[in-house]
Amino acid sequence: MIIQFSHWFVFNQYFYFSEISNQFIHGESSKYELSSISLSGELVFKFRKEEKETPVSSEEKDKVCDAFKPSLTKEVRDKIYFPPHRPFFSSILVDSDGRIYVSRMRSPVDESKEYEFDVFSQDGYYIYKTKLNFFPSIIKNGFIYARIEDEETGDIFFKKFQIANYKYIKKSI
Repeated sequence: MIIQFSHWFVFNQYFYFSEISNQFIHGESSKYELSSISLSGELVFKFRKEEKETPVSSEEKDKVCDAFKPSLTKEVRDKIYFPPHRPFFSSILVDSDGRIYVSRMRSPVDESKEYEFDVFSQDGYYIYKTKLNFFPSIIKNGFIYARIEDEETGDIFFKKFQIANYKYIKKSI
C-alpha cells in the first residue's frame, strides 16, 4: 500500500470560475501553471510563474504525518510518498475586476498567520504580491469578505474589510 501526497492534503489541481471573463481558471500547483479555459472548453491562454522549487523537508513530512496520528502505523507511514518539492500554491480567487489571486503554499511548519498572494491580471500578467493576516473568501468592488474564527470562543463569522487603495490597484501591466 502506498499513500501519495501530491499536495499537502492530496490535491494539486485547482479550478475557479471567473464571472468577469466567463472562464474557468485552472491551476497546476506542482508547476505554478495557470490556464484560462472558455465555457466551451477551449484553452484561452496558459501561463507559468518561474519559481525555485522548495524540497519537502523531513520536518514538514513529520508534521503532515503527525496530523494523522494515531491512525498511521509506522509501516504505513514509511510507505507514504511525498513529492520532491512543495506545491507552489494552495488556492485561486478572482476579484470583481478579474484579477487572479493565487494563494502561496505555506509550509506546514510555518506558524505565521499571514497569507501571501501573487496577483495576476485577468490576461495572466504578474502584477504584484500582497500579504493579508486573514484568508479572503470574496474580493468584490473594493471590499474583502473573509470567514473569521474567534480564537477564544470558536465562533465563526464573516467580516467585510474595505481596500483603501482599491481604485489605484493595477488591472494589467
